[in-house]
Amino acid sequence: VLITEYLPEGIGIVVILAVMSAILSTTDTRLHSAGITSAHDFYQYFRPDASDEKLLRVSRLATVFWGISATAIGMNPPATIIGLYNFRAILLTSAFLIPIYVALYWRGVAGRAVLSSVIAGTIFGVGWQLGGGLFGIPATFVGVGAALVALVGGHFALSTTDRAVPAMSD
Repeated sequence: VLITEYLPEGIGIVVILAVMSAILSTTDTRLHSAGITSAHDFYQYFRPDASDEKLLRVSRLATVFWGISATAIGMNPPATIIGLYNFRAILLTSAFLIPIYVALYWRGVAGRAVLSSVIAGTIFGVGWQLGGGLFGIPATFVGVGAALVALVGGHFALSTTDRAVPAMSD
């Protein structure tokens, strides 16, 4: 309303274009970052001998995938964004709360135990949420509990065969 009511048409167009440019610049950077992260942090982890050309191709495909996904999510913004925000909270808490704190402060914890904790927290937290939150128990509680059990159980089962996560220096 401010632009259409109080600014001359030419200045209003410039203001709207400036805002759209800022939005597109941010979106471009986020998509580029998501594509590079997908290629280097995920694909290269499983394929350490991947060539630069292959990583570039994976990065480009991941950027297109994330762009299409963001566009699809943006089709019904209010309900989708609120739902995704709640889902994100469950995912981050279930998958990372226990493993990150334990890896930071428990010297000698088995690295694969930390990874199994992330996987278990993700599967149980997200699965519980998608299952409808059975028995009224929040999905976050189930995910964090599963992550804790997987971490402790995995540590004792894997500690003799796995390298420990390096502790932070004092």
